[in-house]
Amino acid sequence: MDSDALLAALPQTGVAVSEALNRFMGNQELYLSFLLRLPQAMELPAIRQALQQQQADVFYTKIHNLKGLSGNLSLLPIAQLSQQLLEEYREHGLNHPQRLESILQQIDAAAAPLIQLLKQYGAVFPQGGPL
Repeated sequence: MDSDALLAALPQTGVAVSEALNRFMGNQELYLSFLLRLPQAMELPAIRQALQQQQADVFYTKIHNLKGLSGNLSLLPIAQLSQQLLEEYREHGLNHPQRLESILQQIDAAAAPLIQLLKQYGAVFPQGGPL
């Protein structure tokens, strides 16, 4: 899969490609270089660990980063769910871990098709793309 095919497939996973490329001043290569870092940059295991260990500051920082990352990359479903997670945390802190975990599971589900697509692209370009 080449970068044009990847960009064409991204909207099917909830990515607003035109909006994202506007943010990156039309630089497709730069956008894709950030997007290909997504699976690690989401830090969902670290977010879950902070939740389990009741590390409120770490949890807040990581979900705030996830919200910013997903918003900047125009990953609409992930950005919306990250906002929902942040609002739940702001309202209740870590007092309702089941609710927070439920939203994290929704983020996992929303991210899965995108991550699968990125893995397919990465299999062709193991260095993260033709940059």
